[in-house]
Amino acid sequence: MRASKVHRRRLGAAQSRPNLGPRGCASGPSEDGAPVRLVVIDGRQLVRAGICQLLEAEADFAVVAQAGFGGEATRLCRELEPDVVVIDFSLPDLEGLEATRQIARASPRSRMVVLVGDVHHEYLVRLVRAGAAGFVTKSGSSAELLDGVRRAARGGMYVAPAVAETIAHALGQTGGPRPEASLSDRELQILTRLARGQGAAEVAQALALSRSTVESHRGRLMKKLGLRHNADIARFAIRRGLIEIDGPRWPLFATVPGEEASAVTASGAVPAARRRRQPAGRARPRRTGAAT
Repeated sequence: MRASKVHRRRLGAAQSRPNLGPRGCASGPSEDGAPVRLVVIDGRQLVRAGICQLLEAEADFAVVAQAGFGGEATRLCRELEPDVVVIDFSLPDLEGLEATRQIARASPRSRMVVLVGDVHHEYLVRLVRAGAAGFVTKSGSSAELLDGVRRAARGGMYVAPAVAETIAHALGQTGGPRPEASLSDRELQILTRLARGQGAAEVAQALALSRSTVESHRGRLMKKLGLRHNADIARFAIRRGLIEIDGPRWPLFATVPGEEASAVTASGAVPAARRRRQPAGRARPRRTGAAT
């Protein structure tokens, strides 16, 4: 069974699109009762199933497809042209900004409601530019999601209170210009991946780019931000809130099962596996008497 298995619902006559407003946006159920057609995209299968169940319980909604990967979702939206797309910001194969942009190109008439966690305000601004019509927090209530979908279907914009507070706080800051604002979307994408410890080859593979292209973007973003070393990228991203660190000790690389972590942690502690060891066959002499 494919990891990105797609589930579709037979709608019969309701498969036709509802009435569209002047901007090509669904204005709610049509006169013949056709519901607002939805596609749900979330990499967490149980969460996705819960969202679909919540939406299907509403008479004016119909989930026509669901997917767990951004690439599959883009193809579905191009084929089905849903009225509203509910999409998680964190997908296994595509970052939320890139997934939103791709779906907007594939299905320009679709409105997108993005499920976000503690996202930096820079991403929120760029998501709106990419085509997002609403933001609902992952810790929010089901009423917020339903309200956000309905408002987006009517052609409006919905911002959950917690997200609005983040934006208002950012607008109220007077600490000078935001250096990350000078980066292109691609540069910001690469910076966050490098800051999380990925190498240029890993970033290139994840973003379907050549390694030389990634290196070129890295050089440009470091010049824009005045950074000199790769370690400066991680420090900048953490200081600016572009990435999060879970817990006081953050290993730069995951521990291999059965082995100890091989990287220095953020607290500066060196794991036991990296401490100096005696060469094999040269045992340390044992003291037999008290120190004099």
